[in-house]
Amino acid sequence: PNSSLHSTVFRIEPRSGVPTDVSARFQLNVLIEPISMISMTEKVRKTYFPVMWFENKAGVPDSLVFKMKLMANLPEILQAVGWIQIGVAISAGIISLIVFLARRKSSEDQCPILNQSHHEEVDDEGYDEDQ
Repeated sequence: PNSSLHSTVFRIEPRSGVPTDVSARFQLNVLIEPISMISMTEKVRKTYFPVMWFENKAGVPDSLVFKMKLMANLPEILQAVGWIQIGVAISAGIISLIVFLARRKSSEDQCPILNQSHHEEVDDEGYDEDQ
């Protein structure tokens, strides 16, 4: 017998355990041989006579093949999405820190020359009063 035509096949998707291709085949044979008490079978050679052939096939429909592939790769996809979210969150935190520090520094040094001259005038007035 040709194994590609006569064997039983059961393929399973390894991660999900879902059967993707099933082919069950079998043949029922009857043994025919001479029987001493029946004269009609005296000249019959010992042989197996095929009586019935059974074949049943099932598989995943084409409309579900993409969904099966997606389901098989789902852990890697979700892991990649998680790492992307962590990267975006860290980037947003760094950008927010830079903006916060830049605004804080710019509010301190808005007019350093004016602030310095104002402090000098206050210091000068206080110096004159003491003398």
